[in-house]
Amino acid sequence: MVYETSDQRLQVPRVLESAEAKADVRQPRAKLVSPPSPHANGTYGERVKARKELLLALPGPDDRLARVNADTETRLDAPGAGLPPFELFIARIFSAIRRNAGSRDSFNAEFARERKEIQRLVKACDRDLLGKRVLIARARGMEDSSRHWSVLMTLDHLRIVHGSMSRIIGELTNGRQPAGTASTANVKPSPDVTLEVIEAYEASCDALLATVATAPDLKTKLRFAHPWFGGLDAKGWHALAAGHLGIHRVQIQRIIPGLK
Repeated sequence: MVYETSDQRLQVPRVLESAEAKADVRQPRAKLVSPPSPHANGTYGERVKARKELLLALPGPDDRLARVNADTETRLDAPGAGLPPFELFIARIFSAIRRNAGSRDSFNAEFARERKEIQRLVKACDRDLLGKRVLIARARGMEDSSRHWSVLMTLDHLRIVHGSMSRIIGELTNGRQPAGTASTANVKPSPDVTLEVIEAYEASCDALLATVATAPDLKTKLRFAHPWFGGLDAKGWHALAAGHLGIHRVQIQRIIPGLK
């Protein structure tokens, strides 16, 4: 989650084809029950199992898509599984180089470029399709569990991460050790997110930039640990924010072809 990625041709695993084939078998009608949120109680495996059982029982014309989504969700790695070992090794090296070579201005400029491109991509999409989940080939710097999101889910994830980063940078630059522990599993989006998240995402971008702007010095003595990159000062978290936005810009670019 620390470096820009280049676009690659979309490659959808054959497992999706088999899931769609299986989904053609019509299931008995059942009473419609709202599936539980992925943030409900229980382990990740228990939540996925419960959600799948309810989705597979959904009646009506949308049950085929629901079954495909449920089947795909159970085949991905659990949130927080991290990156492949060699990719993580390279990412840590590249992250350190970026942090040392970059500055507040350069990271702000990178953040602004990625934000503008995401705005363009979202604006060009049919708003009725922004909530459609699409299985994509994993981009570098992205966990396997993040491969089956919608555009709105991606924006919701960015909103959550920006809020956390704003808090961390604000605490570090004010000489306070941030509470808690950073975890990639705790910043996953809700599949039920609505169009309202677009405005909330933009507000989170503004809040992050405002926090950085008011910081007298981002090279803080205090550090806060990232689960992949270890202890980072405020400058390190600022650098991470810009690179992270770029990774999910690529994700949105890969989702869009699947919306048609």
